Amino acid sequence: MNSILPGINFQIAALINNFINMLKKIIYIFLLIIFISFPFLTVYALEPGQLGNPLKYDSFVKILLAITAWVANIAIYVAVLMIIIGGFQFMFAHGSEESVTKAKRTIYWAILGLIIAMLSKSLLMKLLTVLGADPSILQ
Repeated sequence: MNSILPGINFQIAALINNFINMLKKIIYIFLLIIFISFPFLTVYALEPGQLGNPLKYDSFVKILLAITAWVANIAIYVAVLMIIIGGFQFMFAHGSEESVTKAKRTIYWAILGLIIAMLSKSLLMKLLTVLGADPSILQ
C-alpha cells in the first residue's frame, strides 16, 4: 500500500501501543487506589457516647458477599475495556502473526474473565449449596 507519508502506519501503531500501555497503567493505579481507599469510603457519624455498627451488614458472610459483588462489577468493566484493547491490538497488527496471536489471546482471556464475572453470583450460590450452607443468604 502506497502512502504519502511512508511509515505513518507504523507510527500510528506505535502511538496506539503506547496509549494502550498507558491505559493499562492507569487502570492498575486506579484499582490500587480504590483497593487502598476502600476502608475509608464509608463515613459513619454517631451521637456522642454511642457505639454502633458502622457497616450496613450484620454478618461477616454478608460483608464478604458485598465485596465479592463489588469486585465482580469492577471485573466486568475491566473485561469490556480489555476486549476493546484487544480489538485495537488486532486492528493494528498489520498482519504480524505474533501481534495477531497476542490480540487474540487478549480478547480470549477478556471474554473468559467477563463470563466468570457475570456468573460469579451463580457460582457462589452453587458453592454454598455444595458446602451445605444456606444459599438464601445471597439474597
